Amino acid sequence: MIWINAPFNIINFDLALVAIVLALGVTWRLAGKIALAYKFLVIAIAVFAVKEFIRFFTELQVFSAEILINVTKFVFIVLIIFSVLNIKRIIKEVDGHRNHKRRKK
Repeated sequence: MIWINAPFNIINFDLALVAIVLALGVTWRLAGKIALAYKFLVIAIAVFAVKEFIRFFTELQVFSAEILINVTKFVFIVLIIFSVLNIKRIIKEVDGHRNHKRRKK
């Protein structure tokens, strides 16, 4: 069973690293309010990568860290929610600003 899951954990970890590089590339070019949303997203992806790294060694029975894996899952989900809420707030502000301009005419 260990050798069945290990490749998936390695692939997940590698994909998370790729996602971090891509998201950092976007974050580097952003300014203002949306940059905060992308920072939450980058941190969430980094937490996911850490979880996969820990899970890989746990499944190889190097050490047991189930509680740490569960904590990283929780932090990942919370950061994704913060990122989405931040983006939603920005979109509402832009929409409100656009609607306000239309009413003035």
